This record gives sequence, C-alpha cells and structure tokens, in this order.
Amino acid sequence: MILSEKTDLSFFHDSRVGEINYNYASKSLIFHLCLDSSSSIRREVELKANIVFSVELNSIEPWGPGIYINEVTLEDKIEFKRLSIIINSGDIFVIDANLFEIII
Repeated sequence: MILSEKTDLSFFHDSRVGEINYNYASKSLIFHLCLDSSSSIRREVELKANIVFSVELNSIEPWGPGIYINEVTLEDKIEFKRLSIIINSGDIFVIDANLFEIII
C-alpha cells in the first residue's frame, strides 16, 4: 500500500518499532514494525521509503525509554514527501523520500 497525504495514518498508533535498515546504494530505508502491538492481532510489516533524500533519527528519549509509535504524519513537499514519526520516548524520526509504502 502506497502512503499519501489522504491515507489515514492512525493505524500506526501504538505500533512497535523494531529494526531500521538503510541501504545507501539503493537509497531505501525500511522500518520493521509490529502493527496493533497492544491487541491480540499482531501483524509484522515493513514501512519502506524509496529514493531517500534525508534521514533524521535520534535516540535522546526526552520522555523516557520507549519503542512504540505515538503519531505519524505525511506531508507533500515540492520535490519529495516528508514522513515524521513520533515515538512514545519523545524521539522524532523525519524521512524525506519520493515514496513511502507498507509491505506486508
């Protein structure tokens, strides 16, 4: 599923963030996520960014330790899309790329 500004991104809430892989040669970034991690229905998916221009990841944890997604937003910029992920630790991940998709 390709993500757009019209996509309801609320399904990311409370998803667990796992491994994050960046392939510099192919300019792709993959977040391994467990959707619905607080319910009995768990689904492992990949959130993939294609043709990545910029990646900002931190692990400062201003609100304390955490690995669950609080909020995801997607903005259309002139030359790329910007995906922002706020983790329950207070960390914010910002990725600028041409395309974002969920791979099941």
